[in-house]
Amino acid sequence: MTVPHPSDSTAQRDAEPLIIGAVAAYIGKELAPASIDLGDGVRVQIDGATVDRSVLVEAYAHVGPLLSGQSRKLTTAIGWSFQLG
Repeated sequence: MTVPHPSDSTAQRDAEPLIIGAVAAYIGKELAPASIDLGDGVRVQIDGATVDRSVLVEAYAHVGPLLSGQSRKLTTAIGWSFQLG
């Protein structure tokens, strides 16, 4: 049996669809990955969005405390979602 590298993110990647599914069930709406064009060649990839884009979900699974770069990534993603609204 091979021991995964400490930075292996398989478990986190496997958890993200479960997060999207749980949010979809909770809100009673289908969520699907989406790419939103912000103009000037800028696109935002969203893990889950409703057809009308009234709900945007960024799934993030992590074990242990966040490092500063990870926290900034989440803050940036949340900031983009408010600008899209």
